[in-house]
Amino acid sequence: MFQLRVEMSFDYAHRLLTKDGKEFYDKKKCGSLHGHRGVAIVTLRSIGTNKFGFVKDFSDIKTDIKQWIDKNWDHATIIHPHDQNLLNFIRDEGDRFYMMPEGLTTSAESMARRLYEIIKEIFKYDVLSVEIYETPTSSALYKE
Repeated sequence: MFQLRVEMSFDYAHRLLTKDGKEFYDKKKCGSLHGHRGVAIVTLRSIGTNKFGFVKDFSDIKTDIKQWIDKNWDHATIIHPHDQNLLNFIRDEGDRFYMMPEGLTTSAESMARRLYEIIKEIFKYDVLSVEIYETPTSSALYKE
């Protein structure tokens, strides 16, 4: 089995609430709107290679996934599905946002899971794992 690893960076804002959206996580810190320089590390797998000796061109993989990240997450506010006040504010300001699906929060863990699902569903890549770095020293990794 081969594993391919690509890395992409992006900037985003979020604030953390409980899964049901009823409580902020430490309103003085992570429960307040704040930003990160995120890094997504995607690992794909394959059993074999093509006639050129590689699984898939790295630039094709990066282009596909990076275009999705740029369109949806880069320089956007990631919003909890129950955070109506923040959604109203962001819409009133005309700013970019991405609404997380029901059942997910705006944590690095949820973002890793969501990107994993997107890569599998939209691009049909055989994804092994997705890791989201929220800071240079802290990350969350999702794999099935």
